[in-house]
Amino acid sequence: MSEPVAEALGAGPDPEPRGPGPEPEPASEPASEVEGGPAAAPVPLPQLTETGHPGVDAALGQLEQLADVPTGARAELFESVHQRLRDTLAALDQPRP
Repeated sequence: MSEPVAEALGAGPDPEPRGPGPEPEPASEPASEVEGGPAAAPVPLPQLTETGHPGVDAALGQLEQLADVPTGARAELFESVHQRLRDTLAALDQPRP
Protein backbone atom coordinates (compact mmCIF):
# COMPACT_ATOMS: atom_id res chain seq x y z
CA MET A 1 0.00 0.00 0.00
CA SER A 2 1.36 3.45 -0.86
CA GLU A 3 2.00 5.85 2.06
CA PRO A 4 -0.71 8.41 1.12
CA VAL A 5 -3.31 5.63 0.83
CA ALA A 6 -2.13 4.04 4.09
CA GLU A 7 -2.30 7.42 5.89
CA ALA A 8 -5.77 8.09 4.47
CA LEU A 9 -6.90 4.75 5.87
CA GLY A 10 -5.26 5.53 9.21
CA ALA A 11 -2.76 2.74 8.85
CA GLY A 12 0.43 4.78 8.58
CA PRO A 13 3.74 3.24 7.62
CA ASP A 14 4.89 0.00 9.21
CA PRO A 15 6.79 0.83 12.43
CA GLU A 16 9.56 -1.73 11.92
CA PRO A 17 10.17 -4.52 9.51
CA ARG A 18 9.09 -7.77 11.09
CA GLY A 19 11.51 -10.62 11.24
CA PRO A 20 10.50 -14.23 11.10
CA GLY A 21 8.35 -15.28 14.04
CA PRO A 22 9.12 -18.15 16.34
CA GLU A 23 9.28 -21.56 14.75
CA PRO A 24 5.95 -23.36 14.98
CA GLU A 25 6.12 -26.37 17.24
CA PRO A 26 5.67 -29.66 15.44
CA ALA A 27 2.33 -31.33 15.98
CA SER A 28 2.61 -33.94 18.65
CA GLU A 29 0.50 -36.98 19.30
CA PRO A 30 -1.69 -37.09 22.38
CA ALA A 31 0.03 -38.48 25.46
CA SER A 32 -1.95 -41.71 25.20
CA GLU A 33 -0.45 -42.29 21.75
CA VAL A 34 3.14 -41.68 22.77
CA GLU A 35 4.89 -44.77 23.99
CA GLY A 36 5.31 -44.62 27.73
CA GLY A 37 3.04 -41.57 28.08
CA PRO A 38 0.15 -41.43 30.48
CA ALA A 39 -3.04 -43.02 29.24
CA ALA A 40 -5.96 -40.73 28.53
CA ALA A 41 -9.09 -41.18 30.60
CA PRO A 42 -11.49 -43.48 28.78
CA VAL A 43 -14.47 -41.85 27.15
CA PRO A 44 -17.72 -43.58 28.07
CA LEU A 45 -19.35 -45.25 25.09
CA PRO A 46 -23.05 -44.85 24.41
CA GLN A 47 -25.26 -47.72 25.50
CA LEU A 48 -26.05 -49.92 22.50
CA THR A 49 -29.66 -50.91 22.05
CA GLU A 50 -30.45 -54.34 20.68
CA THR A 51 -31.96 -54.27 17.22
CA GLY A 52 -33.62 -57.67 17.42
CA HIS A 53 -31.57 -59.03 14.52
CA PRO A 54 -28.91 -61.44 15.79
CA GLY A 55 -26.39 -60.65 13.02
CA VAL A 56 -26.64 -56.90 13.52
CA ASP A 57 -26.56 -57.21 17.31
CA ALA A 58 -23.43 -59.41 17.12
CA ALA A 59 -21.67 -56.92 14.82
CA LEU A 60 -22.57 -53.95 16.99
CA GLY A 61 -21.55 -55.93 20.07
CA GLN A 62 -17.98 -55.83 18.76
CA LEU A 63 -18.02 -52.08 19.38
CA GLU A 64 -18.04 -52.79 23.12
CA GLN A 65 -14.33 -53.67 22.69
CA LEU A 66 -13.59 -50.16 21.44
CA ALA A 67 -12.43 -48.78 24.79
CA ASP A 68 -9.83 -51.57 25.09
CA VAL A 69 -8.41 -51.08 21.59
CA PRO A 70 -5.57 -48.58 21.05
CA THR A 71 -6.55 -45.66 18.83
CA GLY A 72 -4.25 -46.77 16.02
CA ALA A 73 -5.90 -50.20 15.85
CA ARG A 74 -9.50 -49.00 15.92
CA ALA A 75 -9.77 -48.82 12.13
CA GLU A 76 -9.41 -52.60 12.00
CA LEU A 77 -12.25 -53.02 14.51
CA PHE A 78 -14.48 -50.61 12.59
CA GLU A 79 -13.71 -52.45 9.33
CA SER A 80 -14.62 -55.76 10.96
CA VAL A 81 -17.95 -54.40 12.22
CA HIS A 82 -18.64 -52.82 8.84
CA GLN A 83 -17.92 -56.08 7.02
CA ARG A 84 -20.22 -58.05 9.34
CA LEU A 85 -23.00 -55.54 8.78
CA ARG A 86 -22.49 -55.71 5.01
CA ASP A 87 -22.56 -59.52 5.12
CA THR A 88 -25.76 -59.43 7.18
CA LEU A 89 -27.36 -57.02 4.74
CA ALA A 90 -26.26 -59.08 1.73
CA ALA A 91 -27.73 -62.21 3.31
CA LEU A 92 -31.15 -60.54 3.29
CA ASP A 93 -31.02 -60.51 -0.51
CA GLN A 94 -30.41 -64.27 -0.71
CA PRO A 95 -33.43 -66.45 -1.47
CA ARG A 96 -34.61 -68.52 1.47
CA PRO A 97 -35.13 -72.25 0.96
